Order: sequence, then C-alpha cells, then structure tokens
Amino acid sequence: MASDWFVSPEGLSRARQVQLITQEELAKRSGVSVRSIRKYEQVEQRVQFDTLQCLAKALATEVKNIATLRKRGEIARQSEPPRAPEPGSPLPARTQLETLVDLERAAGIVALPGEAETLTAKRLQDVFTAYALHDGALFLLEGRVDGMRGIAPDEAKLLGSRGGVAARFHVLKPVVPGQSVGVTVHTAERAHTTKLQALYGERARLLVRVKVVPGEPRDDGPGFSSFITRLTTKRPWTFVVESVEDAVTVELPKLGKSAVGKGAKKPAKRT
Repeated sequence: MASDWFVSPEGLSRARQVQLITQEELAKRSGVSVRSIRKYEQVEQRVQFDTLQCLAKALATEVKNIATLRKRGEIARQSEPPRAPEPGSPLPARTQLETLVDLERAAGIVALPGEAETLTAKRLQDVFTAYALHDGALFLLEGRVDGMRGIAPDEAKLLGSRGGVAARFHVLKPVVPGQSVGVTVHTAERAHTTKLQALYGERARLLVRVKVVPGEPRDDGPGFSSFITRLTTKRPWTFVVESVEDAVTVELPKLGKSAVGKGAKKPAKRT
C-alpha cells in the first residue's frame, strides 16, 4: 500500500530551535516559504518528500526527525487535541532562549548591577517567566535595530501615546559571539521613535522599562504586539523605551569549546 509523508510540528520546531534560527531564516536556507513553514509548525499535514528533504538539509538533520511516514488513507492526528504530559514524561524541547541562557552561563556572562541592570538572556527569561514581578524594572539593552512596525491606536493608548507616534522595534542583542536574541521594544515618545528609525540597521543603546497591562491579563484582553511569529495574541507586557543613544561597541567574552552544549551549533558570524 502506498504511503504519504506527514510533517511533525514538534519535530520541525525542535530542529529549528536547535539550530537557533527563525522561521524566516529557515525559509531562506530551504527555499520553502515562510507561510508554509508556519503552517507546518502548527498542525500535522501531508507534505511532499522533496520539500521535507529541503527542510532537513537546511536544518542539518534527517527527514525522519521532522516527519512521519504513514500508510495512505490513515488519518493524521491534526484534529486531535494536545495531550497533557504524563507524570514522569520528558520535558518539552528546549526553546531558543533557554539554549542561549545555557551558552551565556557557560561563557560566564552575568547581569551587571546598577541603576539599570543589563538585559542578559537570563534576565529576559526571568521577565518572560514572571513579567508581573518585574513591572517597572529598568534594563540596559544594546543591540542592532533590525525591524520596526507601527501599532494600533488602542495599543498606543496603553503606552500613554497615540497612533502614528508610538511604534514597536526589534532589537538583536548579542548574547555570545555568533548568537543573538531578538527583543521587542515599544516607543511612546516622538523623539524615541524618530531616533530608533534613524538608527535602523545600526547598533543602539537603550534604557527600557518593563510595563505591564493593568488588571488581570486575559488571552483576549488588551496587550502589546511583538515580533515573535508564533504568538497569535498580544502579550500583557512589553519593554518601553526611556532613552536612546548610539551604541558603543563592546567586546563579548570568547566562547570556549566547553561552552557549546549538545544540540547547539558552534558560534557563527551571525544569528
């Protein structure tokens, strides 16, 4: 009986995270559209074998690690609701941020104290995990401005600003040599928006403060948009820019061989 290949959303997402690349970067490497990759990571579906080969090659893995061969006519599991992990079952695959925290720790990089604490990968992980505990916290963020988008008037209002003035920017912060983490920040003041637009494609030094939406957060409630492609709803917190300066280039500690953990690629020129 003939068989068909079905993509594994978990397998594909895990393989991409191990390589520390975005969906957009995977699209460039494989020749598969970003739209298709997003669908493949959301739901199990039938995929042509040559497409799987392109994805596997781009991810330096085997097809069997990102797909399942199933007899034709066998129903895929795409309609099944996700099951809760059974007691004692393995933890989910590590995220890109968790892998970067491991590399950062191995390199001996820690947050520098001061009026504004350095936003390291670990501190970013702390905010993501329990954002309400960090409401109002001030951080120093340095990185390259590589994305910008306008925001809706209701989102700008949460920032005490207005539509057409407030905006969101994507900052690539170096963590260890060859590895960066993307951080979404929002501007509320005209001067900050103008300055970050002028620094587009360049390095910037920002003071950012954690701002949490008042009240109990809801999945369908008000919030802030981000550059994380897998998020379908707005998140109830963001980093609001309080000052912007041209960045001073800082040399990162070199990453030794022992710092590169299993599943992480060796530092390259860029992530």
